[in-house]
Amino acid sequence: MKKIKSIFAISMMLIAISLTSCSSDDDSSGGGSEAGEGEVIARVNGSSFQSISQGTVGRITANGGTEFLQITAINLNGEAMTIQVTRPVIEETSYDFDDANSITAVATYTIVDTSTFESTSYAAPYMNSGDVGTITITERTATNIKGTFEFTARNQDDDTDTLNVTDGSFNLAL
Repeated sequence: MKKIKSIFAISMMLIAISLTSCSSDDDSSGGGSEAGEGEVIARVNGSSFQSISQGTVGRITANGGTEFLQITAINLNGEAMTIQVTRPVIEETSYDFDDANSITAVATYTIVDTSTFESTSYAAPYMNSGDVGTITITERTATNIKGTFEFTARNQDDDTDTLNVTDGSFNLAL
């Protein structure tokens, strides 16, 4: 009976190990890959960000000969990202997050402490930042928009505190 229990225990341990093991390239959420339908993914200071579908919106509105793209993405960790692009026409091209063109493309990243509800907001571009990132629209149809992005944002309350958003990707219904 002890032999059967030992074999059973070893078998269960091997099954558990095989189910929990993963390869180093199996990070399907949070940057370095293409976003799935209805999501925004990125790396924020090296950590994964993946939006939830209920908190992810892509919208293009037009007013007076100008189009406004707004991407809003929220995850379950109290983090939110907003990217806005303003142009006569939102095209399949790249737009810089640059303080010389701050009306063209802007991004914010907000972290909310879910226990105290205090928030920290980061923005790009910022005064005297120069070029701190890019958003690239890779596909735009009447019903969908896809692209990539990266930017460095500065804490709105602490000029010495920045965060890096890299490997960003979005795939959103309009």
